Amino acid sequence: MTSPLEPDAGAAPATAPTPPTSQPTTPAVRPEHPARSGPRTGTVLWGVIVLGLGLLVVATAAGYAIDLQLAAIVGLVVAGVALLLAAVVGAARGRR
Repeated sequence: MTSPLEPDAGAAPATAPTPPTSQPTTPAVRPEHPARSGPRTGTVLWGVIVLGLGLLVVATAAGYAIDLQLAAIVGLVVAGVALLLAAVVGAARGRR
């Protein structure tokens, strides 16, 4: 009986790892569309949402009475219109 530390007499001998072969590299493929210039629509929209929430907090702290349900409805409508306009503008740019 052999111990776990001793190699088995019937086992195949271990082979040394082969060095990697140098293969020719292919040149980098350029994307068909140029890189986007300017901020992304989602980033701008989140910035507007956070700015609006901040203004609501400041107005509430200043003592103004704000109807939060109406503010939420108006905020959702503005965000939805902004997303629709961004999609239409993006589609119009993609056709050119």
